[in-house]
Amino acid sequence: MEITVFKYLHQMKITLLITACAFGAVVFLSSCNQVQPKSAGTPTSTPETVVTSENTDSIIRSILKAQTTAWNRGSIDEFMEGYWENEHLTFIGSRGLLYGHENALKNYKESYSNPEEMGQLEFELIEMKPLGTTFFYTIGMWQLNRQEDTLAGYYNLLWQKLPEGWRIISDHSS
Repeated sequence: MEITVFKYLHQMKITLLITACAFGAVVFLSSCNQVQPKSAGTPTSTPETVVTSENTDSIIRSILKAQTTAWNRGSIDEFMEGYWENEHLTFIGSRGLLYGHENALKNYKESYSNPEEMGQLEFELIEMKPLGTTFFYTIGMWQLNRQEDTLAGYYNLLWQKLPEGWRIISDHSS
């Protein structure tokens, strides 16, 4: 029992350290990405480059809704479209830390190999926070309603504005 508790506490320390490092990196990167003032008479932005909190809130909410719909239809591949398709994607879940889109996809498919195991997913957003113009942070709750049980927990997602749109670059779900 004592060893199990020690392992759990050790894993939690590592998880918190990784989350703190990721958050620190985002804050640093977002401060490096500040818009420089333009000369007088030059427009400061165009509608394509303006990133407002309200606009981003709406986009991220719609991505989460699309993910929920895909999951509830049994399509893990479509669910994963909200994630950065890159080997540097980070995912922290019950199995520990994973790197890469392919590893996260494989993990989901192994854990939820049929519609009964997938159940019906619900997300509830608790907090949404912009971190500069190219990063966004969300905290929420997830619930998986299945025939034999209900699973639930919390998540925090780090989003980045990429050429293909807003994508989850780091997911910590517990």
